[in-house]
Amino acid sequence: MRHRPPLAITRIEVLAIVGIVAMLIALILPAVQYAHEVGRRAQCRGYLMQLGTAMHNYHDKHKVFPPGITAAAIGPSHQSPCAFVANASTCDDPTSSHVSGLSLILPFLEEHAVYGAYNLQLACCAKANATSTSRTIRVFVCPSNPRQRNSNPLPYYGAQATPGPTDYVLSMGAIGQFDCDNPFSIRTGGPPTYFPWIMSRGHGAFNVNRSTSIDRIRDGTANTFLMGESVGGAELYLGLANGAIVDGARPMTAASPNVFCENPWSKGYISSQNGGANQGYGSVFGATAWNAWYDTNGNLTDPGFGKNWFPYPLNEGKLKFNRPTWAKNSRLAAIVTATNGTALPGTHGSAQGFRSYHPSVVNFLLGDGSVRSITESIDARILVAYSSIAGREPSADAE
Repeated sequence: MRHRPPLAITRIEVLAIVGIVAMLIALILPAVQYAHEVGRRAQCRGYLMQLGTAMHNYHDKHKVFPPGITAAAIGPSHQSPCAFVANASTCDDPTSSHVSGLSLILPFLEEHAVYGAYNLQLACCAKANATSTSRTIRVFVCPSNPRQRNSNPLPYYGAQATPGPTDYVLSMGAIGQFDCDNPFSIRTGGPPTYFPWIMSRGHGAFNVNRSTSIDRIRDGTANTFLMGESVGGAELYLGLANGAIVDGARPMTAASPNVFCENPWSKGYISSQNGGANQGYGSVFGATAWNAWYDTNGNLTDPGFGKNWFPYPLNEGKLKFNRPTWAKNSRLAAIVTATNGTALPGTHGSAQGFRSYHPSVVNFLLGDGSVRSITESIDARILVAYSSIAGREPSADAE
């Protein structure tokens, strides 16, 4: 009688099959993940286009784009510095902190109920506004952000509200500096002096108590940012270097599990504290440089030239430890350095840069309503050119 071989699969065959399956998964999974990211990135661009439509509908009605933040009347003679910086004791006072530009476009995003529940005569962090400010608006959240529509608690809003987030912020241009007496002035220990024209050409479309009309965008709406991605989340936080909270230092460790960068869409103030629990160092603003300078002929200088301005790279630091928004006197010049090692003035705050979770690119909304994906490798001068409204710098296609 002839002996028949066993019908069971041998161990070697099992291992071979497992190896083949693992190899197929290793080949297919990245492609699937890439396809999903392509879809999320396209959806992100779609959200920015919706925001662009809302911005233009606002402009059609009011003849200007909304201000970045509305706050108390501020100027060189104002006796109460940091009028746009909130604090716990005055959060219900509308002269302390008020309304963000993103809040003002809610009716043009079909968010009438959320807008109707917002009392514009009160601060964004007032308890009476919690019903509105705690809402998450779908088009404010980038689909690639792992935070998704969850949000983080922030100071001043209090336990009664965890404010809804935004991953899209308003472009301040290449002047990423806040001065509490006047956002358009520089204080060097004496009376404030205004930005010289060779610096002010880098202003963007949005700032505190300032509304920009299309006819003021002399660089052309197709060459000027209105908004861009600056994603927030608990994993985007400040770091510690030698025990001090810093920005731009390497290497760094987490300062605290409760210190992070987050941007509520309703945030009509700038954070002012130097650390502690639940400190969210974000805002509705984004900038492309720290005080870009132009020469006497009006040409943008190279970074490091003249006044030693420096750019804010896209996706700086690969998201972690990214540049946050700070208010005046919220940090010390002795411990805070720029990415090039230059100490920043301790008497001024600074806006955050733009960042995304898309590999190597950040999406931007331009003034004509189009959306452009800008690569991380873009030249700093071109990035500045796209962010200014009247710098008259040459720009190039960065798609």
